[in-house]
Amino acid sequence: MDPGARDQGSAIGIRDAGLRRLTRARRWLVVGSVAVAGALAGFVAEAKPGRSSTTTRAGGIAAQSAREGSGAQAPAGGSAGAAGGGPQLTPPSQAPAPAPATPSAPVVSGGS
Repeated sequence: MDPGARDQGSAIGIRDAGLRRLTRARRWLVVGSVAVAGALAGFVAEAKPGRSSTTTRAGGIAAQSAREGSGAQAPAGGSAGAAGGGPQLTPPSQAPAPAPATPSAPVVSGGS
């Protein structure tokens, strides 16, 4: 057997072994970075929580008017607007009229 062929075969084997090590190292690096990113996101979520799930006064009024508009009844103890201290919202007597359609000029492409 030719000594040069044996050296070439061992060089290929060394190269393949190195590529396998690099592949494994890259795989562990990706898994580790995803784990660190998840841990960091969890830490930030605990340290600085987001908005509260309770409704604010403005959100409560909007939700109340949406319920009244959908046909829901107000509580029997009085109007919800008086209990909140603000004016009570009433739906309009008629639906708004649709906007008139304005004819637009035809669009011509490429002409000058």
